[in-house]
Amino acid sequence: MGFRDLVALTVIKKLKSDSVDRSAIGNIINEIQRKRFSFVNLSFEFTLQKTNEVAHALVTRGYNLTSPSYWIKELGDAMQK
Repeated sequence: MGFRDLVALTVIKKLKSDSVDRSAIGNIINEIQRKRFSFVNLSFEFTLQKTNEVAHALVTRGYNLTSPSYWIKELGDAMQK
């Protein structure tokens, strides 16, 4: 697990906690915690990027698109690797 994964895992743990966060990002964490009750169903989960490669590839591809793209049937070549 790298540094970025550790930071992301720490944020997820803070979001799942019921205590008031007094860290540098505490205001953001506390605001998210307040707003989570507006949702019928909401969960915070941590997944390593290597475990979620298809989602990461889709997001990366999406950032590079200049026009709308639609996924109709099968995975593209980049997703099947």
